[in-house]
Parts: sequence; structure tokens; C-alpha cells
Amino acid sequence: MEQVASKIVSRMLKVGLISVKETAEYVYEIQVLLEKLISYAVIFGLALILNRLMEIALFTLSFSMIRKYSGGLHCLSFKSCLLASIVVSFSGIIVFPFVNVIYSTYQGGAVASVIVILVIGSINNSNIDWNEIEYRRVKQVSRLIIILEAEVLMLLIVYSWTTLYKKISKQIN
Repeated sequence: MEQVASKIVSRMLKVGLISVKETAEYVYEIQVLLEKLISYAVIFGLALILNRLMEIALFTLSFSMIRKYSGGLHCLSFKSCLLASIVVSFSGIIVFPFVNVIYSTYQGGAVASVIVILVIGSINNSNIDWNEIEYRRVKQVSRLIIILEAEVLMLLIVYSWTTLYKKISKQIN
């Protein structure tokens, strides 16, 4: 991936879009952009094949908002990052049919996730290296995002219960 980014940057340098001192930064940024594009293309491609586009879109949106502010662990290579991203993205879809039988387990997992993020907030690591002020700020933002997402999840649960109740009531009457 770095080779592709280097070729793009060398063309940008050749046509005068950037200066020589900016090349390293542009190589890194373009590499990250390409890796994200490939990851999203693979994940959403698999979601289309598995007919789970809505679930993956909702998960990706909510997970991306949390991930942006929560820091966390980073893989050592793009291949391992891509594999981890696929596993994380599809784990809920794969596990849900089994957990759906015991719905309280699924809800318990969601509640446990919210509690972990509320307690930890963010994880600083050498790739991010936030200073103390930035770290406190991203912890706050991470916690606010998870509270907002938990509220949305609760509304969806209440909506699903209400819909189920209405269906059962119609069948009884």
C-alpha cells in the first residue's frame, strides 16, 4: 500500500501540487485513505453478498463514531487490520441468530459494552499519543457518543417491543 501511495505522491510532486518537505506526510495520509477505502469496500461488498447492508451500515456508523474518540489498539499490518475489521463488523451478525434465542444475553452484551466505554472512555497509545488535555476531551466525547448511541438503542428496543405487542394483540383479537 505504501508503494501505491508513494507513486501517487511522486506524481503530485511532479506536477507541483505539493513540496518536497510534504511528501512523507502525504504518503502516510494517502496510504491511510487507501487502506480505509479498501476496508470499507470489502466490508460493504461482503454485506451486499450476505444481504446485511443495513446492519453493517448501522454498525459501521456507530462503531466509527466511538472508534474515532476512543483510541484503542492498532494492528501491525494492513492485512491484519482488514481481517480484524471484517471479524468485528460481522461478529454481531454471525452471533445474533444464536443469541436471539436468549434475547436478554444480547441486551446484556450491549449494556456491558456501554458500561465498559463509560468506565474506560478512551485508550491512549503510542500511535495516537494524546496530551493530557486532548485525552480528557476525547474521553468526554467518547462517553457522550456512547450515551447517545445507548439512547438510540433503547428507543429501538422499545419500538420493537411495541411493534411485537401490537402484532400479538391483533392475533389475539
